[in-house]
Amino acid sequence: MQRTIVLLMVMSAIVAACASNSYELRVNEARNHIIGNRFDNAESLLNNLIDRYPRKPELHYLLGDQNYRRGDFNSCLVHFDRAERMGYEGGYSFYAEKGISLYRIGSMKEAETALRRSIAMNPSPEAGKYLGIILSRQGNNTAALPYLQTALESFPDDVDILASLGRTLSHTGNTAEAAAMLKRASDANPGNAGLAFDAANMLMLSERFDEAFDLYKSIPNNAPMKDESLYNAGNAALHMGDYSAAVRVLKDYAVINPDDTEALINLASAMIKTGEFVEAIDALAPLARNNIQDVRISYNLGLAYLNLKAYAQAADILADAVEGYPEDPEFRYALALALTGTGNISSARKQMDAVLRSDPTHTNALKWMKQYPETTVRE
Repeated sequence: MQRTIVLLMVMSAIVAACASNSYELRVNEARNHIIGNRFDNAESLLNNLIDRYPRKPELHYLLGDQNYRRGDFNSCLVHFDRAERMGYEGGYSFYAEKGISLYRIGSMKEAETALRRSIAMNPSPEAGKYLGIILSRQGNNTAALPYLQTALESFPDDVDILASLGRTLSHTGNTAEAAAMLKRASDANPGNAGLAFDAANMLMLSERFDEAFDLYKSIPNNAPMKDESLYNAGNAALHMGDYSAAVRVLKDYAVINPDDTEALINLASAMIKTGEFVEAIDALAPLARNNIQDVRISYNLGLAYLNLKAYAQAADILADAVEGYPEDPEFRYALALALTGTGNISSARKQMDAVLRSDPTHTNALKWMKQYPETTVRE
């Protein structure tokens, strides 16, 4: 009898050991399926194991892990929550995946908590990436920078890191670095209109006008920032000195926004540079009719009439510009040329004197003085 009991105990131990070995083998099989991206196989095997061992927390973790790798973040969090409630003691990768999943579904506060817990265990660059992005979105740029910079060392082509780092740098006053990061991000993701717009804006601030112009022009017509992109592209072209390009772009913008004062002034200014004097007058006419008070309107209208040799009309209009902004030497210089055209050399000289008081090196004013020496003035 005693021998029988001992035999039964031995057999029970053998069965238990076999069951344990079978469990471990099947769990390892599920892990291998996950590593090999055979998620359907992993999910099926894990669900079968959970039916048999419903209180094993690691099974719920593994089921959540394969959901995470699939990109099913909501399901991942359901299974991670079950694992934790069963006492699962996760390592840094568990909390990193949990934090990233929470970030992906928009639960930023909970994501930050999980990511900080992961980083406290092991400061991995992936967890740092998402914590940096969250901090940047909170406006905590100083805290975000080291996380994003460290993450970039491990993932130098990651668009999310480049974009977030660029925006963070822009808020800390590092304009040139911000432009470089956002340009890299935009180049890596050329279909992202919002990213292209942000990159172009920073390139403008960095005075990289040709690159900014190209990015603004790349933004598709159905993008919500298309109108502003056209306007900014016109400004970039003006800064580049490519007045023909400025005219083309600002004409397109004016069709969409015919009452935009700034755009019409810029368009007229570019047209004067390209010799389209009548067109410049036409562009500014609606502003003049609406009695919009802006010395730049008078100045550009006056320049257009001056170039058309309508000197009396130019002089009247430019006098208004000078009255509105007497400190600008270019306004006075243009008025002096118009007065010269009318034959009023003494009044022109007064304006040229004022130009040279403001800018003693004004080349064109000095040339005018040589052409009209005071002793030869005849009215």
